[in-house]
Amino acid sequence: MTEAEVQRFGASGFASMPLHDKQGPDPAIDCRGETALVLRRLPDVVERCTGDHCRVVFEARHHERGGAALFDNGTWIYAAALGRVVGVWREGGAAPAFYQLEDGDELKGVTVLNNTAYFVVVNAGLYRVRPIPPAA
Repeated sequence: MTEAEVQRFGASGFASMPLHDKQGPDPAIDCRGETALVLRRLPDVVERCTGDHCRVVFEARHHERGGAALFDNGTWIYAAALGRVVGVWREGGAAPAFYQLEDGDELKGVTVLNNTAYFVVVNAGLYRVRPIPPAA
């Protein structure tokens, strides 16, 4: 991957907004207790919603679509692919980690099962989960 391709990945921005200010129905993509994770598209913006307010916790820029999920403690993880290279951002992390998918894998999302994060990929028409290495 070239430096220019790596720079296509990026993250910034934190804000807070009432639920009624949101435009359109954004799906809650994961829930833990009273916390919901919402993913808005174009660009991908991840919001953590509790009570009647949502707060932007991650904004991705200049990359392919990604997916997000919550760990049991309510922290989030977000992954987006550019070809076979996947950038993974974790709550509290300063910079993304990059991984390479297996031949034929296409990233479809990310999920957390038993408090372990996985890439959701499709390969030869079959959906699979691939473990995401833990943060260093």
